[in-house]
Amino acid sequence: MKRTKVIGLFGLCAAALLGCPVWGGGGGSSVGTCGAPGACPGSYCDPANPCSGGYTCEDNTCVTGTVDSGSDGATDAANCVTTGCPSGQVCSVVGGSATCVEAEGGGDSSPPPFTGCTSNAQCVADSGTGALCLNGVCTGEANQCSDATQCLTGEDCVQGACVPTCGSSMACPSGYSCTMIGDGGSGSGVCTGNPTPCGGADGGAACTGDTTCVDQHCVPTCASGDAACGTGLVCVDNGCVPNQAPVFTCNTDGQPGDGKKGDCDVGSVCLHHSCYISCDPESSTSCETADMFPICKPVTTSMGTYYVCGSNSNLGNQCDPTRGLNCTGSDICIDGYCR
Repeated sequence: MKRTKVIGLFGLCAAALLGCPVWGGGGGSSVGTCGAPGACPGSYCDPANPCSGGYTCEDNTCVTGTVDSGSDGATDAANCVTTGCPSGQVCSVVGGSATCVEAEGGGDSSPPPFTGCTSNAQCVADSGTGALCLNGVCTGEANQCSDATQCLTGEDCVQGACVPTCGSSMACPSGYSCTMIGDGGSGSGVCTGNPTPCGGADGGAACTGDTTCVDQHCVPTCASGDAACGTGLVCVDNGCVPNQAPVFTCNTDGQPGDGKKGDCDVGSVCLHHSCYISCDPESSTSCETADMFPICKPVTTSMGTYYVCGSNSNLGNQCDPTRGLNCTGSDICIDGYCR
């Protein structure tokens, strides 16, 4: 690896040595327009000749965008909010992390091109029918949520995506509005509305203030990754949007728990990537110890039907976008129920 990098760098410098690092024999020193040893990317480095701030040593070469995480020699993404960036680069959010990228036109405010998704329509075109854009990543049906227990507290599973709940005393995140469930009689809803559509194929109002357009929603900008957005939000395309990704605890549908790390507890079963307490439909007491889930309910997956402990508000069987079972008319699927 080191030899390949060295040869490639000298090949680029063959036509004009000015401005390129030159290695001295044996000592590993670096001279040229970059100044001190390790002062620019491509410089030779070793334990006796470390790289300067903003760079790290990989295969005896100073590179950008990584920082040594410890004595094991592994490297992690650098957080340039605290470390800063080398000359000619700016600190921008890429994939939810603050990273040094090349400045465009010498400026310091242009974010790098976003490479993830920003709409479900984009995912359908790229990944097929049923795919959703969750946190900037196209996600197939098998990896979407099917129940609110797979979402953060204060979220429901709506059409395969985790969505914040809302009501008269609970507002939606900036850029989203409350859509009441059913006829609105319950006084509760989910944050699927869009009060100020922006961008998109049909145009839309430009976002104002410290907001930016993400998936046609004007949302707060984020300058230092997910931490800048607050609880329940993630940084996608330089904007703070609700965290729509489910949290899974197991992988194989129908696999009974064995109590080992990574699997379900004994007495539970893996369904839709989550562990549920198994129960006996003939026994009225089999879910007594299941806290908030006292009802023994059937759950159907591609591997068959299983009985697990649930409640009147989760594990519905009317719809399941992860199996292509959708609601009709204007109803939407929330935690397995058409509402």
